[in-house]
Amino acid sequence: MYTIARQGSSSADDIIEMARQAGLDADALRVCYEAGTHIETVRFDVTRGAALGVRSTPTYFVGDQVVFNADPNVLRDLIDAELAKLEG
Repeated sequence: MYTIARQGSSSADDIIEMARQAGLDADALRVCYEAGTHIETVRFDVTRGAALGVRSTPTYFVGDQVVFNADPNVLRDLIDAELAKLEG
């Protein structure tokens, strides 16, 4: 199981095994990984996220606020407040 303690220390084999355990096609994932099929997309997403202020996942954007690891109730309240601004 992937945990925050293992973040950044999982090998490709570890991640492929987690995918297999989740019911994904591990062989197809390995082929995709080894070919670098989506590496440019991942690099773009990482660069764009960093430029927007993303430091961790999950990160949410609510109006002009960047919200990190929000409790669902906090997130709901932020969204409700933003919707109220739009309606008001």
